[in-house]
Amino acid sequence: MNSGRAKPNDRRVLIKSFAVTLILLLSIGVQTSWMKEVSNPSSQIVSSPVEEYAPSYGGSWLDPWEFRQRHTIQSSLGSDPIPDYQIHITVHFGSGSSGASEHVYLNGYCEPDFSDIRFTDDDGITLLDHWRESSVSGDYATYWVEVKDDLGGGDQEVYIYYGNDQAATASDGDATFPFFDDFSFLDVGKWAVTEYGAGTETHSYDVSGGELHVHAESNSVSSGYRFDTIQTFANTDFHLTIKGRWANLDWSRGGGNFQTLELIDAESQSTGIIVRLRGSNWLTTFRYLDGSWTDLYQPEYSAGNTEFNCFVSDSTSFDMELTETLSLSYAGTVSGFHYPFSIRLWA
Repeated sequence: MNSGRAKPNDRRVLIKSFAVTLILLLSIGVQTSWMKEVSNPSSQIVSSPVEEYAPSYGGSWLDPWEFRQRHTIQSSLGSDPIPDYQIHITVHFGSGSSGASEHVYLNGYCEPDFSDIRFTDDDGITLLDHWRESSVSGDYATYWVEVKDDLGGGDQEVYIYYGNDQAATASDGDATFPFFDDFSFLDVGKWAVTEYGAGTETHSYDVSGGELHVHAESNSVSSGYRFDTIQTFANTDFHLTIKGRWANLDWSRGGGNFQTLELIDAESQSTGIIVRLRGSNWLTTFRYLDGSWTDLYQPEYSAGNTEFNCFVSDSTSFDMELTETLSLSYAGTVSGFHYPFSIRLWA
């Protein structure tokens, strides 16, 4: 860590909200394809409409679901062991062609709220953990599914089941990812909270609507919070995503870091991205790598949205992106990054 770096907010700045959803997932390169399944799973896979499950069939089937489709995950990564990875799937309520993509169409046979969606291993009955990221009733839903089989050993298959009007949602982010927080509440078992500020400043945080909100105002001193994961991670291939937003910044006079993502390694060295107010109607985005800051000035926004992405392909290569209102993409190699690491948020 650079101990000379400013605390979250140095001068007058009001942060209406730093809203965060965070997931850490194993990121791999795969190709996928969907096949429609007839009622007898041993039959030839065809492209005819999905047929209703026959109750008399005695094979491996998730009862009492009526329909399923088969999904082939094709590995492009060679023979290295790759278990416990996540794949992204978009489920459509209506009709369409479920082909070689992450999109699958259920022809109106699922529940409009997608509560009956289930995923299983290639045996057709072992349930897989999944998280529903977003949904629009009667239209589509997006999912992350954790696949247990080793992709390094060849292509793998999973099933999606649907057609059960008695089923409740089984979405579970904590079970699906190595680390997950949608901030339905502030889980002190996941986060260590450090408060900054003394004197005339005011600041607070709360959790509302699935977001972590930080409110801070300061005339001359630092004001805000730091959130550190209590858990540490040894994953060498992963994708970290944080979605945030801000509002009501004092963009003409404000100064200080108001959105920050850092990975802190075992020797307290940091790699990350910072969004900072510089006064005079400017924002600055910083990337911090191997003890060196690089900044990029941008026009001021008093409100905006961000999506922090950090892709790590091995123990030393980091590809960091910041999208939405601001744009920053940087791929670099970190020398001497020491595992395990923790995740730090500033606001």
